[in-house]
Amino acid sequence: MARKSAQSCGAIDAVLRRTRDPRDRRAVARLAAALSDRDGLARRLAPELARIAEGGSAEPRLAGIAQDGTHGVVLHRDARLTAMLLVVDADRSEDATIGFGAGHRLTVFHASSPVTIERYRCASGPGGRHGFAAGSAPPCRLLGRWTMAAGDWLMTASEHEAFRIVEAAGPVPLVRVEWRGASPLPARRYRWPGGGYQGMTMASEADARAQIMVSALRTMARRDAASAFASAVESEVFTLRWHAMRAWLAIDAEAALPALARMARSDRHREVRCAALAALRLVRPLAA
Repeated sequence: MARKSAQSCGAIDAVLRRTRDPRDRRAVARLAAALSDRDGLARRLAPELARIAEGGSAEPRLAGIAQDGTHGVVLHRDARLTAMLLVVDADRSEDATIGFGAGHRLTVFHASSPVTIERYRCASGPGGRHGFAAGSAPPCRLLGRWTMAAGDWLMTASEHEAFRIVEAAGPVPLVRVEWRGASPLPARRYRWPGGGYQGMTMASEADARAQIMVSALRTMARRDAASAFASAVESEVFTLRWHAMRAWLAIDAEAALPALARMARSDRHREVRCAALAALRLVRPLAA
């Protein structure tokens, strides 16, 4: 018999396995109902929590999370989704960052007293989903405030929808399920209040690792890593393509020149084409 993954909490696998498509509203509602049952959730987690309390090392283990006022454990992780049991602090700051990414997110609230959230929405911009441009990115907008009680749940499409907890009597326990999904839009950050565009981040762990790899190769001046740069400049993520090209030009402009010329001529993103053309005008005379 195959052993379970170390990132899998077997007690809730069956519940999560029923919901393969986050756009299936009935399946999502059934999953939310199961995850809002505190007694049922406790029973599902009891064996794993008992092992941890006893200092046991039996799999599955629960991986810890600690970042930006959020603490918890990963209950389940597979190729499609990640499920987490979290405790989140309310964000009462006057200046906040609102993030949009890819995939879908189900949040089931378990706070014993009402929680107030603010919901936000962000459009793609004049270029549509496949032509996002930082220079013309529209602001995100506040949809309003909602009060969430224990057992309430919220499903969001992360590409255009986000929320934050703004009022709560204390730390808020919740269960979050995140379905991974591809998006032509980058992961974006917006300032609040105002909703102005702030910047981009990598939407997936794989893209983030690729960005780190490219930065490391540049720092080490790895001129022998042309194949890695050539692969990165063909990424589906336009921010990663341009990041890789800049790094490649910095350490070996001559080797990068053919790819830069192709990028200036035919990259599918207008801002990347313009940036590549400007770089080409500077680099080509130096490489001649």
